[in-house]
Amino acid sequence: MENNKENKNKFVVVDRQVREDFYDTNYTCPTNKYNKGRGIIEWGNTNSYPNLLLNLYNHNGSPIHTKIINMKTKYTVGQGFEDILDKRIVELFKRNNMNREIKKIGLDYELFNGFAFKIVWNGNSDFPIKIQHVNLQKLRFGIPNDKIPYNHFWFSNNWNATRMSTNIPKLVAAYDEDNKVGTQLYYYSQYNPETDGLYPIPNYETSIDAIDTDYRISKFHNSNVRYGFAPSAIFKVNQNSMGEKELDEFVFDLRSRRAGEENAGKDMLIIGDDIENMMTMEPFNTNNSDIKFRDLLKSIESRIIAGSEIPPQLLMLYGGQLGSVDERDFLTQEFQNGYVTPRQNEIESIFNDLLNTDEIELKQVENIYKQNKDEQNGN
Repeated sequence: MENNKENKNKFVVVDRQVREDFYDTNYTCPTNKYNKGRGIIEWGNTNSYPNLLLNLYNHNGSPIHTKIINMKTKYTVGQGFEDILDKRIVELFKRNNMNREIKKIGLDYELFNGFAFKIVWNGNSDFPIKIQHVNLQKLRFGIPNDKIPYNHFWFSNNWNATRMSTNIPKLVAAYDEDNKVGTQLYYYSQYNPETDGLYPIPNYETSIDAIDTDYRISKFHNSNVRYGFAPSAIFKVNQNSMGEKELDEFVFDLRSRRAGEENAGKDMLIIGDDIENMMTMEPFNTNNSDIKFRDLLKSIESRIIAGSEIPPQLLMLYGGQLGSVDERDFLTQEFQNGYVTPRQNEIESIFNDLLNTDEIELKQVENIYKQNKDEQNGN
């Protein structure tokens, strides 16, 4: 507050707060840190990057993003596996309810662009007796050392509270094609030159700012409705009415209480010598922030959809976007060929190699549409 004596009046715009639980400025890409003390490679700047992705999906994100994730998961794995002839595989899949497990694997694939599952081998046989999905967000790459010279992972229910008995990290060996014994973990990360085989980067990485902005716009309008479209305010404070410490505390409190999209706008604080009263508050217009947000919304939605690689017509955000059944079939086929099939092939290839077969296939959505259409036509 030392500059107050040099400037007759000081103008301070109380900007919106950000969600400090995940990032305190604009979104930045995560970095992976080798923490030799803990014996792990941390996932993200604070070892909690997957928590941010889950938060955008479950809580403070865009409904468009959530719909896209769910829709892509259903297209890729939602129909389950095609019929299998090999009796050993049929029994394995039945015993482990693989049609349920594959849906969990598929959701992780869309959320994180990777997935993992546990394999329990059958004694001296190279055929597994158990396959079970493992939550990707609970896994961290281990760093091989003299005590643990092989590739491995650490599993914790909560990496932010590993001292609790329920969250103590547990060691699990990585899948070894040449040594199929005990319990191992198969970890798949979609190739990206930046990952170097470590943690995956989601396909919607470049849309995360847009997903977050969509959430903030929603909060802005929700706040306007809840508070009766109350305007923001100008606070005028005589700098001689309180000491420097008290003035700093006042500014901090004002920012904490009134800033943020939850308060639907900005406040302005004017501090000066020539203010007659100790403090006054005057309402003022929000410079049509609601109109600006409305104009921004379609641009934000376009960025979210562009990052999803899904035809926007299939999302049906607005009436009249989707045409005839034939158009739907064409767009579905296009999405199947361009996005879904390559990801299905990746999953199929992993399980076929693991089980030494070529029978594993995932059902395709367009076959179901075609079947329904044929049934309607009496074919």
